[in-house]
Amino acid sequence: CCDPPLNFELVTRYPWHCADCKRCECCQLNTNEEQMLICDACDRAYHMDCMEPPVEEVPDGTWFCADCGRCACCDRRLSDEKILDPHSCVGSMRRLCFDCKERHRRGKRSRLSRLGSSQGDAGTHSAKRTSLCDVCVKSLCACEGKPPKMRVACDLCKQVVHADCARLPQEDTPDKQTYCLTCYQLSLDFH
Repeated sequence: CCDPPLNFELVTRYPWHCADCKRCECCQLNTNEEQMLICDACDRAYHMDCMEPPVEEVPDGTWFCADCGRCACCDRRLSDEKILDPHSCVGSMRRLCFDCKERHRRGKRSRLSRLGSSQGDAGTHSAKRTSLCDVCVKSLCACEGKPPKMRVACDLCKQVVHADCARLPQEDTPDKQTYCLTCYQLSLDFH
């Protein structure tokens, strides 16, 4: 009666629905159950025709949604082992291939060590070298001829992130500081 997902830790990071209550993540409807694919890693459901591109027929064997099956940075297809490894997640739920995860880890370590020794613009140089936003783990650079998203530097840790991934100052904010989400959360904890 039960066919459990392959990664329980991953499943608990999303709102869970029993088999009778599964909703398509795209359209939020629970109709046409026979046309729904359920990700074997995260247990979320998708209508085959809601996916981009639409899936024509049910795939054989295990199936993974785009969030679980591709590197968030370079869009490379991940191996089944990497998909099922909860430690391949960076940030909230984004998965990275080995190469991108190593680049991200090296850049973060370098940024932290430089921050410890001086409060200069080390974070900016490190982020430029790794070219990954530490919040969404997507590229900070222009990709495939598309212009880069607007970038900002956190006023506290100097980390460079996409503007829409940062907590930008509001008009009524007295300090007018820009924070990455990590520093913003820390600032809330200390107030």
